[in-house]
Amino acid sequence: MWGALLFHLILPIPHSAHPATLWRKVAEQLAEKVNNHHSYSQSILSGSLALILMTLPCLVLLIALKPLVWQEPLYELA
Repeated sequence: MWGALLFHLILPIPHSAHPATLWRKVAEQLAEKVNNHHSYSQSILSGSLALILMTLPCLVLLIALKPLVWQEPLYELA
């Protein structure tokens, strides 16, 4: 945790390149594609696929980072 704060102080991330800002832009573009006034079943299908498309990368990232949490040196940094 302290290492991340120190890294952010030394090399700050610009607001336009921050991961949360990029994720919001992707969500807005996906919403423009999905929010059509076509048939109800198509809206349900496209909304479900959009939900999967947004949650799948988060789950993959959490699963990929799980082994790093269980290492002792990472606990000692906090």
